Amino acid sequence: MLTQANESLLNLIGSITALSLLAMGSLIFILRLSKAPQAEYWVGIVFMLAAIPLIYLLFQVKGADRSTLYWVQIALMLVFILVEFLLDYVFHIPFRQTRWMVIVYATLFFAACGGMIGLAALSGKIWTIVSVGLFFILLFLAFYTERGVKEIM
Repeated sequence: MLTQANESLLNLIGSITALSLLAMGSLIFILRLSKAPQAEYWVGIVFMLAAIPLIYLLFQVKGADRSTLYWVQIALMLVFILVEFLLDYVFHIPFRQTRWMVIVYATLFFAACGGMIGLAALSGKIWTIVSVGLFFILLFLAFYTERGVKEIM
């Protein structure tokens, strides 16, 4: 059982991680538009390192009374990070040229990022507002990038 202080700390870790992921996702799209692939690559690595606090959260709240949605939100982002790592960093699969693969990939990406709103919301109203704002910025940049350079993520 978590104490109130421990629960608040874990919620804060989740909120900071969620906002960081949403901000880094936006930065990746900005770097893509700026044609800075090397910087995009390194921001992508930092994005994937966010798996560490997410895994930490899963282990710390193991005995806590968290909803199934909490676990799903974190699991979706971890699955997305794993898929990103395998497709772009390990196997270098050019999946962005195959429409159905892009659709599946983008669906997973937006579901994972949307889940981060729920993770941030556990720390309060202001965190929710900021995360929703960052999500909309990310959404705009993703579609603007898709339209501008014909690829997503």
